[in-house]
Amino acid sequence: MKNLEIIIAGQRNTGKSSIMELIYRTLWVQGFDVVLNFDNDIDFKDESDFRRKTYDMREERLNVIKKEAKIIIKVLQSKCENN
Repeated sequence: MKNLEIIIAGQRNTGKSSIMELIYRTLWVQGFDVVLNFDNDIDFKDESDFRRKTYDMREERLNVIKKEAKIIIKVLQSKCENN
């Protein structure tokens, strides 16, 4: 199976975790095999910690992001691995 990696990048307190949760939930509901990766993350220990912390005030947090942030989506092509 091939991997498609989605990276959420931005400055501190710009809503990265809320957007990550929104993308995760949307993909999971649609039946995608999606994994949350918390390697080197300073805010969350694991998936249950992430869900617990991002569940509170979810809609309010997303509404703030809608008003205060512009989301830029771009594609980066990675090199093919030799198999």
